[in-house]
Amino acid sequence: MNILIFVVILLVLVLVHEFGHFSTAKFFGIRVDEFGFGFPPKLFSVKRGETEYSINLLPIGGFVKIFGENPDEENTSGPDSSRSFVNKPKYKQAIVLFAGVFANFLLAWILFSIGFISGLPTSVGSEPEGYEVSNAYLVVVSVLADSPAEKGGLKSGDKIISIQNRNDFIKEINPDV
Repeated sequence: MNILIFVVILLVLVLVHEFGHFSTAKFFGIRVDEFGFGFPPKLFSVKRGETEYSINLLPIGGFVKIFGENPDEENTSGPDSSRSFVNKPKYKQAIVLFAGVFANFLLAWILFSIGFISGLPTSVGSEPEGYEVSNAYLVVVSVLADSPAEKGGLKSGDKIISIQNRNDFIKEINPDV
């Protein structure tokens, strides 16, 4: 399961990174020939407009094939020469190259913001000095088999927010709260 989670997270990071390159290239009028998810050989592809979108066999990365990015391999002259990466101003080239990294920073900022806004679980007693815990509750981590807790219906992950309509019971467990 951990390997699957790792692969999914890696694929999301790669997709966001490559989308950064892709979207800025399109914004600057640079022709994008292919947006590939994974590395070839191709499993599936679809062409929308001038761009081919492909799903490839090896799910360990991705790529955006930008017209004129490798001028030695491609003919960048002709009717589409103005849409070639190499024929765009250097600042636009730099922005397209930096956009992948920026997209990853933006994703990290969004995820951290969501985490900080929604709140993160804190162990009682591990908070810094002067820090006040609001909405304190206990989370059941595990329940012993045949214990009174199990017989009472407690399950792993349950939140205890009050006992007999008292919600100040956490102060009895840890007076520093």
